[in-house]
Amino acid sequence: MTYLKGAVTTLCLIILATVAVGQKDWTKEADLTYQAEAFFGAIDVYKKAYSKEKKQSEKSRILFRIGECYRMIQQADQAEVWYEKAVAAAYDSPELPLRYGDVLMKQGKYDEAVKKYRESLAKASGSVKAEAEKGIASCEKAIKLSNEPARYVVKNEVQLNTSYYDFSSFFADKKFESIMFSSTRPGASGGSDDEITGEGFSDIFLSQRDPKGKWSAPVPLAETINSAANEGSPWLDSKYSQLYFTRCGYEKKKPFGCQIYTARQQGKDWAEAEVLDFGVDDTTAAGHPVAIDDEMILFSSDMYGGQGG
Repeated sequence: MTYLKGAVTTLCLIILATVAVGQKDWTKEADLTYQAEAFFGAIDVYKKAYSKEKKQSEKSRILFRIGECYRMIQQADQAEVWYEKAVAAAYDSPELPLRYGDVLMKQGKYDEAVKKYRESLAKASGSVKAEAEKGIASCEKAIKLSNEPARYVVKNEVQLNTSYYDFSSFFADKKFESIMFSSTRPGASGGSDDEITGEGFSDIFLSQRDPKGKWSAPVPLAETINSAANEGSPWLDSKYSQLYFTRCGYEKKKPFGCQIYTARQQGKDWAEAEVLDFGVDDTTAAGHPVAIDDEMILFSSDMYGGQGG
């Protein structure tokens, strides 16, 4: 009898656990993931939320949010697909045509982008209206410039670039024979995927150019600089002996916090990196340093007193 009671109790607990799992609020989970800026990770959760959601207004909002996630990870073509789904689902927000215009402009579809920006203007006010007006002006300027002869030719540096994110390059010596840059390519220190981008955590890489102009295979900087977190945006002082860079820590389900680090050259390598002390608390993000001289540095930050949002 005791055994039977135990079996029944266990069965009831299993049933209750199954029901609890079945009642998971996928929409809330997706929103929390999105708010933590884990945009790549939020895409799949939103798609699950869409299949479970019953309310039509929420379903249309979810479609828009999926488009937003793709926009934030720089996949403009996919963002366009999901924004169109949100339009078909009658999602009513002036931000939808605004962001739709953004991804069309990013793909060089300037005439289509202007139409979307004008749609947004008809509904918008405040900052959304200002962004739409700026988008129209940008498209008109891009159309004008595309019809004029270019003074410069921009080429893809194929020896350095990959299908991954490669960005924020900086020459690492006075003769311009070596270069540092950020990359999410394989070989970075993190070893796991970044929930923001879906790629590996970025590291700082170094490549050197031979007398014939060919770049060597890029190699990551030492572990004194690169860690399991995101590192990027390197900048060197005028003597090329002091390195400044951004490191963004990672904690699951929480926004990424970024700080500026610095390290002194030590032989052919770099000393252990240290946080650059700005006298602000660790909840303030700072990054993308530009060292003007030994006493002045420019950087991006969300500290109090800035503009934007």
